[in-house]
Amino acid sequence: MRSSIRSTIAAAIVRPLVFVASPASAATSESAAYWNDRPVAKAWFNSGTHNMSKGRNSFTLKVEEGATEAGLYWERPSVSGSGQIGRLYGSGNEVSFSISGAVSPRVQIWYQVCGKINGKSYCGPGRFDWIQ
Repeated sequence: MRSSIRSTIAAAIVRPLVFVASPASAATSESAAYWNDRPVAKAWFNSGTHNMSKGRNSFTLKVEEGATEAGLYWERPSVSGSGQIGRLYGSGNEVSFSISGAVSPRVQIWYQVCGKINGKSYCGPGRFDWIQ
């Protein structure tokens, strides 16, 4: 199931990619997609109650200046079919949203951000973090 969901987002906004993911060690983790050493799209995940102004277990997704689109895919690897896709359009735009209330025990989450600039799509590395 996870493979088919990743294929769906790749077909919609990005090219397929190979990535190495590492667990986050801070309350907020970040992933970014780059083109020519400049960020195209960024995503931050605020685990648990870190940065409650954005909501519990929340993402912030940003389209960097000059880019036209950002996409975010996330899933809980332990829950089959839990993948979600979020999109944002417009250079410089940013949005934050909560994806879960309190969870006990904590649950691992995997996410990846992609962006589009000059008609081409680029993805950042996948990241693991925790919903809590």
